[in-house]
Amino acid sequence: MSNLETHKQVVIDTMELLRNGWCKGTFARDNNDEAVHWSAPEARYFCLGGALRKVVFESQSQFIPYPTNFVCLSPIYKDIGFLLHIKLHGGVVQIWNDKEERKLEDVLSLLSEVLSDIDQELLVKS
Repeated sequence: MSNLETHKQVVIDTMELLRNGWCKGTFARDNNDEAVHWSAPEARYFCLGGALRKVVFESQSQFIPYPTNFVCLSPIYKDIGFLLHIKLHGGVVQIWNDKEERKLEDVLSLLSEVLSDIDQELLVKS
């Protein structure tokens, strides 16, 4: 799998995780709506940042030589985070996710745009 294909799969998996449970105000929540660490086994609902961290860590853990709190140092996390940052015109992902008017559909639409950018890059490289 090429690097871009790996990036694409991470975005797809992040979207799926969010479809199964999305939250605001913290990286993750449990079934009781309590804030938990995004890597906690009881985490069931995730904000965009928490979902991306979880997917990158779980898919790349064999390549990440540091604890979960440093998953944001992963090149894949940085690359996708940069694309999100550009799409938000310099906005912070967590602040954008947590806005009162934000809906899950907005988050999935943003990730679809990132996915489209990755697909375009894959076409150019093929």
